[in-house]
Formats: sequence, C-alpha cells, structure tokens
Amino acid sequence: MEIADYRSGSVNVYNKIATEARAKRYEVDVLDLEPGEVYGITKAGLIDPYLSPSRKGIAPEFMDEGYWTTFYHLAVVLGYNTEKVRKDEAPKSYEDLLNPNGKEECPSTRRTCTYSAQ
Repeated sequence: MEIADYRSGSVNVYNKIATEARAKRYEVDVLDLEPGEVYGITKAGLIDPYLSPSRKGIAPEFMDEGYWTTFYHLAVVLGYNTEKVRKDEAPKSYEDLLNPNGKEECPSTRRTCTYSAQ
C-alpha cells in the first residue's frame, strides 16, 4: 500500500480536494479541516458520513451526524501574573479585563494589550 500525505491550511486542503473532484479524481481517505471547510465540503457532496466506534466516548456537542467529530478540544482560559496582581484583584471574567484597576498597565503605548501562549 502506498500512502501519500498533503499538509497545508484548511482552505488549501479544501481547494485541492474540490479541484481534484472536478477532475474526477477522488484520492482523499482522511482529512482534517476547520469547521467552515468541513461544512463546504459536506454541502458539495464530496464526503460521506463515517460513524467511528470511537465516537462513543465523545460528548454530542463535539460531533455532528457523521461528517465531523473533533479529536481535540482547545481550552481558552484567563491567566494573570501572580507577581504583579493580587489574587483578590485578578480578573474573573473577560469583562474584568475591560476594567483596568488603574495600576500598571501593559508595557506598550496602547491602553490595553493581550498576550497568548500555547
């Protein structure tokens, strides 16, 4: 068995599959796409549903009727520097981030800033 892979962003993968389908080439067996591209490729009739036995351990909100099942969940959380912010002053919601307490702000010329780590 020969296995070939193609790695790119969701839009590029979607375009490759759609282009090959117009040429009557159906070479994709497994794919990983963002929700928008999954929707488009499903509506175009380019994939069939597959109900994997592994779906039994996944919450219903993380899958549809067989065209899409998540295999990871990205958690978004608030964090703060415990050396600069006391626990009782720490943000408890995203709305709290909009109300700075007047102490040190971000080390930039902007009024607010956002940092991300993965």
